[in-house]
Amino acid sequence: MDLESVESVEFTKINTELEGERYIQLNVQNTPEWIHYVCELVKKSDALGIVTILDCAYQFGSPNIVNSGLHQIKKKLQKNHSDTEIRDLLERVVVFDDFENLGDVNKLLNTILEVIPTQFQDRPLNCILISNTSIFYWNLRDMENFDDLAELHRICRQLSSRLGCYVVSSRSLFE
Repeated sequence: MDLESVESVEFTKINTELEGERYIQLNVQNTPEWIHYVCELVKKSDALGIVTILDCAYQFGSPNIVNSGLHQIKKKLQKNHSDTEIRDLLERVVVFDDFENLGDVNKLLNTILEVIPTQFQDRPLNCILISNTSIFYWNLRDMENFDDLAELHRICRQLSSRLGCYVVSSRSLFE
């Protein structure tokens, strides 16, 4: 699964010297491209594995919520996939979105294998996607304490190495 080369999507990788082979940090500047990237990530995922999304900005929601990212992904999938294929793909996506700060994200990452719903625990973890970490940046800046951000990157590198799955961390840079 090559997560760095998705057709028609251009992202800026950041801190490449800190990243492991399977830990990717991205600057996102365009929501439609970001949704396309996540859609491709879901499609490229191993058929048995799951994709977890830690949704810091309530962007992905559910395939049934019209304005959500997962609904947009479902619409993209409808162009080339049957309803059964779409259901199978989207059933492998687990979204977590109850975060007040980056510390909450770090706590969940530290226990990711324990919080995955039981129906998925016998499946491999293909990818952990942490979306919109920048939502917490201003709080960290105001407190002049970036320890939680440093911890996020440490945990992401550790998880990608230990679990052998991709970990993608994104931050938004919308103009």
